[in-house]
Amino acid sequence: MSDISNSILTPIGSDDASMLLTPYAEHGFSMLWLTTRNGRRFMLKGLSPAYRSKPEFRQLLRKEFELLVTLDSESVVRVWDIEENSATGLCIVMEYIQGATLSELLESQRLKASEKLDLAIQLAEALSYIHSCGISHRDLKPDNIIVIPERKRLKLIDFGLGDGSDFITYKQSGGTRTYGAPEQINDCCGDSRSDVYSFGVILRELGIANAIAKRCLRINPDERPTIEQVTKALKRKQAGVQKYALSAIAAVALLSLCVNLYLLNTPQSDAPQQTATLNQTDSVRMKSQTAEIHKDATDIDSRSNVSEPAPQITQASQPAEEAPSTIITVDNVGDSLFEDACAEARGLIDANKKKLHPDLDNLKKMEIYQSQNADLKKIAGSMSQKMQAQGLRQSAITQYETAFWFNVTKLTTDSFGQ
Repeated sequence: MSDISNSILTPIGSDDASMLLTPYAEHGFSMLWLTTRNGRRFMLKGLSPAYRSKPEFRQLLRKEFELLVTLDSESVVRVWDIEENSATGLCIVMEYIQGATLSELLESQRLKASEKLDLAIQLAEALSYIHSCGISHRDLKPDNIIVIPERKRLKLIDFGLGDGSDFITYKQSGGTRTYGAPEQINDCCGDSRSDVYSFGVILRELGIANAIAKRCLRINPDERPTIEQVTKALKRKQAGVQKYALSAIAAVALLSLCVNLYLLNTPQSDAPQQTATLNQTDSVRMKSQTAEIHKDATDIDSRSNVSEPAPQITQASQPAEEAPSTIITVDNVGDSLFEDACAEARGLIDANKKKLHPDLDNLKKMEIYQSQNADLKKIAGSMSQKMQAQGLRQSAITQYETAFWFNVTKLTTDSFGQ
């Protein structure tokens, strides 16, 4: 191959090269420039001035081009040509990728757990693709992974230390010590199994799939899984997380529906007002609580599939001039029973939460939710019976029941909807 290829792109001439090139980065023996051609930006990768005339480094640059030009994947940087000009010397013409490196995103802590898992799967698929083409990267690390924010896609870059099964020259050890496999750093040039080790280090830094990462980090290369096996394991984990989330949403929706059905079917009573009275402080507090219950019950109903509004608490028919300041006339016994029921419900929900894990099948999860709802109904029924035994009027009991189901719905959402 000649030093200047027959590019379909407009080559940079020696006279105007300095005006069109913008130095971008320099690392080791490599140097990058940003350029614009035909209204489009490209990245040029060449050699630092001290290495441009050395044949072995020119050959390494050609090797990188020949590795990349055979690849066609959305997850791998694309190259179009290799050329030579007076400003850069021999250089590869490749796509310009606008984004942030994975190391930058990890430092900024802007990635959610679900996004980390998705990027890990994308990276595994990219490695699976290049391995199927007989190519190993040999310098896999977060600095060589660019994430395009708008598309939530990653690009694997910098194949300067890459190798392929078709190449028999320039076989050497190398890589970044933090991420390189033991055999790659110390003994030999490494291969696709070394990429699996580096991938395990990245998984560990992402803080996800620790069991999978542990298998990737085995010292003996022959004991490591293939990248295809790793990809399948990550996808199973992602599917389990999604099923868990969907099950939680279904449980919350089911509980919300039960609350609304309960509200619609609970008979209201206009029983005579009891003689026990609230002091001024309790009256104000209970009046505020009643207003919040009505507001929250309306909010729950508006989010459910039940179109009828939640029934309003009916006041006893009395002359206007004798109407009390609040319709509830109970003492602290009602509050105490209500708090006890809520505490029991909270303990039940917390216990069920511990039974759930991503690998649990949907049927078993639904059995747990259905059993929980049945137990919650028993708790609510027991609370109502105790309140009736204490002589509380039905309209007050109904308000406590409404508050109980609202609290239970919110607690279930907080516990299982995260």
